[in-house]
Amino acid sequence: MNDGSAYAATRYHSFFAGVEFAAVGFGGIELAGALLQSSPALALAAATSGALGLLFALARMVLQRRQLIAAIMIAGAAGSLAALAYMIALPELIASFTLFPLCVIGLAMLHTSRRLLVGATIAAVITTLLIVGLSFLPRWLPPVPSTMLSALQFATPAVVVILLALLLGYTWNNLHTTLRASQVANHELETLRDSLESQVVQRTAELEAALGQVQAQAQHQAQLLEEIERQQATIRDLGVPVLPVSVSAAVVPLIGALDSERLTMLRDRALRAVEQLRVHTLLLDLTGVEILDERIAAGVIELAAAVRLLGARVVLIGIRPEVAESIVALGVDLRGIRSIRDLRTALAELG
Repeated sequence: MNDGSAYAATRYHSFFAGVEFAAVGFGGIELAGALLQSSPALALAAATSGALGLLFALARMVLQRRQLIAAIMIAGAAGSLAALAYMIALPELIASFTLFPLCVIGLAMLHTSRRLLVGATIAAVITTLLIVGLSFLPRWLPPVPSTMLSALQFATPAVVVILLALLLGYTWNNLHTTLRASQVANHELETLRDSLESQVVQRTAELEAALGQVQAQAQHQAQLLEEIERQQATIRDLGVPVLPVSVSAAVVPLIGALDSERLTMLRDRALRAVEQLRVHTLLLDLTGVEILDERIAAGVIELAAAVRLLGARVVLIGIRPEVAESIVALGVDLRGIRSIRDLRTALAELG
């Protein structure tokens, strides 16, 4: 049983107890009147009140076993049958008995089942029609003495209205509780929404800050890459320098290993220097070259051929003994390229 059903069960328990108390009270008064005045109508009314009290006591017992729907059905059936029995005994109180079906509807309204409410409404309509129909039939029992009838005409509608007011009050309280719970839930949802909006704003700000940092880092990295490229260009320039030594000559000192990239750079810078400086002799200083293989030799030969096409010549200087041995061992033909011992000798001859 959920919280709503537990709340309804508490209300049903209170209402059932109130009906039992009223039934016992009316039953005692009606029984006393029946015995004192020998009235069959009051005897039937007393029996009806007793049966009504017993049935509501049974409904309360069923309710304690958490069988809420069964308890409501027992109570509703008891109220409808009691209204018909009372109508046979005391047709003068038809105004009070027509309120019984409303109590049956009120019982169903305390529960959340729509089917139960529809069923209770149909039963109430049928009961009301039967009550009205009984009013057109001749009396089945002798009338109740006027004194007793007058007392019942005042007491019965008052008690029925009180019981109906209890049901309506329970229904209003139930609706108010539901509305208040809905308002609390809405407030919690609004609070949660505000919290989520605040979190979204905070996360957005954090993401924007992180994005700004990433962009700044990317910009810094781009600047570093540009600087690295400039440094690499400088290193490349320093790796294959072209130094003019006279009006008609320039020297290219080579140091370390010569790979394909450096050979290509050597050819490009040498040809550009010959064109820009307008020198007639390009001195390739091989003093710092430890190994001269077939690939490097082929590159030097190609460079010499290209320089000759520009109207200049290539002179090799500073060939070390081990490099000379490598050239001979490889069978490289460098006869078309002049070789001088060192830079000083070359400058003396050119000067």
